[in-house]
Amino acid sequence: MGKARRKNGFTLAEMLIVVGILGILMAFAFIGITGYLRSMTKLEYDGYAREIFVAAQNHLAVAENQGYYGFTTDAAFGTAEETDDNKRTGVYYFVVPGSDPDVATTLLGQMLPFGSVEETVRKGNSGYLIRYHKDSAQVLDVFYWTTSEKSRYKHTYVDGDYTDVDKFFEEKPEEGTLRKVVSRDKLRTYPSDKSVIGHYGGEDAAGLERGDELKAPEIHVYNEDKLYVTIKENNASDIRNKKGYALKLVITGKTSNAKTSNGKKEIILYSTTDGSSGSTGISKYIVNSTALTNEAIADTPFVVVLDDVTEQDMHFADFAVDGGDVGLIPGEDISIQAVASNNDVLTNVAYSTQQTTNSLFGAGTVVRDNSKGEYSTAIISSIRHLENLDPSISTVNESGFGVLFSEAEQSTDLSWADFQENVAKFNKNPLDDKAVLEEGEANKIGVYDKLASSSVNTIVGGRGYFYPISIITTDIIPSWDYDGKGHVISDVEVFLPTDSNFDGAGLFAKLIGPTVTELKDIKYSIHNLQLVDFSVNSLKNTAYAGALAGEIKNASVTNVVAYHKAESNADDKSVSGAAHTGGLIGYVNNSKIYKSAAALKVSTTGDNAGGLIGFANDIVDIYSCFSGGHTDDGEYKPTHGSVEDDYNVKAKTNAGGLIGKADEKIDTDEPEDTDEPEDTDEKKRTSGTYVRYSYSTCSAMATGTADSTAVGGLIGSIMNSASSVKYCYSTGLVKTNNSTDKAKIGALIGDLHTSLSLDHCYYYQIINSVPEADGSISYLPQLGTSVDKMDNKVTVIDATATTYDNFVGSGASDTEADRRWRTAYSYDDKLKVYYQGKYNLKTVNQIKALRGHNIDPEAEVREAVGTDPGDFVLHHYGDWPAPETWVFNTPG
Repeated sequence: MGKARRKNGFTLAEMLIVVGILGILMAFAFIGITGYLRSMTKLEYDGYAREIFVAAQNHLAVAENQGYYGFTTDAAFGTAEETDDNKRTGVYYFVVPGSDPDVATTLLGQMLPFGSVEETVRKGNSGYLIRYHKDSAQVLDVFYWTTSEKSRYKHTYVDGDYTDVDKFFEEKPEEGTLRKVVSRDKLRTYPSDKSVIGHYGGEDAAGLERGDELKAPEIHVYNEDKLYVTIKENNASDIRNKKGYALKLVITGKTSNAKTSNGKKEIILYSTTDGSSGSTGISKYIVNSTALTNEAIADTPFVVVLDDVTEQDMHFADFAVDGGDVGLIPGEDISIQAVASNNDVLTNVAYSTQQTTNSLFGAGTVVRDNSKGEYSTAIISSIRHLENLDPSISTVNESGFGVLFSEAEQSTDLSWADFQENVAKFNKNPLDDKAVLEEGEANKIGVYDKLASSSVNTIVGGRGYFYPISIITTDIIPSWDYDGKGHVISDVEVFLPTDSNFDGAGLFAKLIGPTVTELKDIKYSIHNLQLVDFSVNSLKNTAYAGALAGEIKNASVTNVVAYHKAESNADDKSVSGAAHTGGLIGYVNNSKIYKSAAALKVSTTGDNAGGLIGFANDIVDIYSCFSGGHTDDGEYKPTHGSVEDDYNVKAKTNAGGLIGKADEKIDTDEPEDTDEPEDTDEKKRTSGTYVRYSYSTCSAMATGTADSTAVGGLIGSIMNSASSVKYCYSTGLVKTNNSTDKAKIGALIGDLHTSLSLDHCYYYQIINSVPEADGSISYLPQLGTSVDKMDNKVTVIDATATTYDNFVGSGASDTEADRRWRTAYSYDDKLKVYYQGKYNLKTVNQIKALRGHNIDPEAEVREAVGTDPGDFVLHHYGDWPAPETWVFNTPG
């Protein structure tokens, strides 16, 4: 009977009894667990309160010692506590949220500054009340709670919390005494809405340990090829090993912090709280942290990098947004300070000196408040500063930021090769600038673009290259100017493979200003700059190439010269491309190129190449410019060593000593004749290239065989009736591979519009001589396109001694100053010896004198370029042919 019953299971009554018993047991368990969790949370919040208490007390002592930093009004000290009969007790308190610990006008900002405690405690989902006695500079109590909606113990503070004696305090205290805090047991039961409030103060605080006095750390800021800080710890190991000790680096943005009070970042260099150097998300900036041991800290400075364009994720823009906050502004000035503290014992807070520098550019950079319509000026004293001009690298000038730059000034000479070496040595040992590098180690240094979301860099085939800068107009940057101050940028190497992400090769990939209808309204410019020993090579057929820029549009270039130091560098330090290529600029559109020059070998597998400009299109003014050639023993050498067709300028279709191609073929009414740049600017034009007071000593060759090829000693092709060429000359050897008579080849201009305005131009005839079968010599025409009555606008320089002497300035009407030969920076040894560093033909300023202007060339000549930017084009860079040395008697 019993067995049968067990087979049928439990009865309903039995089941109900079991469930009831389990429910009772679970209820007790739940009550126990809930109480345990509440107790643990209370202990956690008590710990936060203690941390705030100690930090506030230590910083309050510093503030009191400084006379409370000049604070005098009650508002600066928080809310004054009063007895029931309105008598002051000398006690004040701050409540957060409500008061802002970052507001500089209250003492709370000094008691609990950024970096004093964890930011999640100081300004996260935290609420706290700090109560202190002003005259004695003593913190009395700290209450802490959470304001997070996700917490089951959230508390929302109201004013009555503090004054309600049934909550935080015992019943009304005796008159004239401070309020007395309730016990921990009573606080655990407060309040009925199940909030948890932590507390530290009273008797607990009376037993706080007093720690050793801390020594201030030492820092040094280096704003160079990397922006980095060295921090020397001055506290002994027995002090820094105590619980609560921390050494931090605090970076404050001068603009961002003034605007939002959130422009601050901290890096924990050393902490006994978490037992490690650095903190999550930013410890990577401590570049030598893994090499530091506890014993070595005092002797080995920490090295913290804040901006490095050669490492991915190490730009200042990365640092600014690390942790998810855009707190700092790339380009703003920053102050840097190291702080030693201990939030577990009562002691001083030790600060290093505070040092200020710019986050992207050189020391001395002027940062202005753009909210007032002001724009900043960047000082460029390093390749890093130069690269940071590009928003693709630094995010500078991106929309929404409060610091905008519209000017840059170069303060010293810059070298890409030196930059690579300095960075490589730093990477090897950041504390030894004399670190020995292996051969080729420096060449591996390249440049990365901005932020971690992209991996674009200039390391190709294990070799690092310069990152071409792009400055392209935006709505927020109405003007932009780069002033080289006469300084040099040297050794720059640019290489673009066929699949490159860049769309231009040169110091600048692109310089594109806002669209203007008249050149006088141009707002983007670059001037007073020397480019030395550049090597630019682009294999990408959609990327233009030039030493200064691949593309210039709606901009102006003035007093910029590109050259190499020695003839041995001619082939390596050259410009080559697969699209429009020029010694200075690949493609120019709607721009002014004034008083600028290039003396580099130029070649392209594409259509257009020129010694100065590959392709000048739309409205372009070229004024007082030249391109310098390369000769050997005073002659052009089409076959030089093992190199065939070794012409100074080579292109597939249009090659010119100065300009490969100028304008598309457009028929317009001929504009009014003008001579000065100012005249041209004032007259509104719709198209056309004006070339004035310019020359070329380059040889040029069109490598293609199509009938459209055009080669000229000055311009390969100029096909716009609105264009003009005046007071110009060329000396170059020219050639085309097209053997038919359809190719256009001229000693001055190859192909030209029949309505071109041409006046007072000159050329060397003897260079392009052809021996005939009968022993006679024929000469290449000055113009590849025959235009009636236009030939008389071009004068042969070397037909007779008289014409040569008249041109170089030995005529009776010329002054002695006009005949003075200018300084020449030539590569050909024969020219150096024979001419003793002087150029025997006319420089651009002397050509201008041919017009009869009242010009004193002597007053404008500077024999050497010093700290004064000078006028580079008053000298000659490069070589020139010297047939007159054995044909004519030159003036003495």
